[in-house]
Amino acid sequence: MLNNLKIGTRLGLGFGCLLVLMLIVGGYGIQAVKGLHEEIDLLVEDRMVKTEQANALIDQINIVARAVRNLIIDDNKGNQEREFQRIADARKQATVLLEQMEKTITQEKGAALIKRITTEIRPVFGRHLEALIGFIKDEQTLRARMLLLGEYRQIQTAYFTTLNELIAFQTELAKQTGQEAENRARMAVRLISILLIAALTLSVLMAFFMVRSITGPVGKASALAETMARGDFTAKLDIDQNDEIGAMARSLNSMVGQLSTMIRDIVGGVDRLAASSNDLAAVSRQLSSAARDTSDKAATVAAATE
Repeated sequence: MLNNLKIGTRLGLGFGCLLVLMLIVGGYGIQAVKGLHEEIDLLVEDRMVKTEQANALIDQINIVARAVRNLIIDDNKGNQEREFQRIADARKQATVLLEQMEKTITQEKGAALIKRITTEIRPVFGRHLEALIGFIKDEQTLRARMLLLGEYRQIQTAYFTTLNELIAFQTELAKQTGQEAENRARMAVRLISILLIAALTLSVLMAFFMVRSITGPVGKASALAETMARGDFTAKLDIDQNDEIGAMARSLNSMVGQLSTMIRDIVGGVDRLAASSNDLAAVSRQLSSAARDTSDKAATVAAATE
């Protein structure tokens, strides 16, 4: 098949195939890197962020817990005002965090945990906290302690437990995302390696056949030229190609045929010339013999005349 293509077309086809293979490998590599970027972005911008938000919410609840404890054990009005402000700030920050988590957590289990916090736990927690603050402001320290050690601690524990479940769930999602990214990277390395090996093998094969399709006929033409240089004009090129080399082979074969015919004609002419020369030599010998005879007769006549 390659022998019927022009050399320029053959080279263009080879380089075109290499270019296509390079584009395939490069395109897949870019796609793989893009997929890894998406996985890493999901891990960094989503999974870990939600885990950090849940941990930050736990920190805000702990701030409230420490402030409530300080309010119970310290009846200094100035200190209590600062603790009340800490509680207000922590509750406000907790509200912001919960709103963000409600918008971004869409997995079924995670959404269910957030819903449980917002609809079941947090309202009860808020009511107990308001009651605690009311008891402290009314200087009902004993009732505040009883509430703190009883129902308030229970709902706070439930709050922490649910948030820890959410953190564990998000951590598991992060691990899954990391595993998927690792699998994607491993698969990309494997496929790119296969594509590179295939491209290298195909390139070597194409280069081998293309070089052989060019150097083989050229070698035959060189051998014919050497044969002609030794005076043998009977050999011919056995090349059946439709490219430039095939055209050159046909021209050389035609030239060899014409030279062979010319040499045969020259040899024939030389033979005829040699035959004619022999004939002329025989005639010359006859003429020389007749001349000698004539000379002898003339001498005899001369003698007789004397």
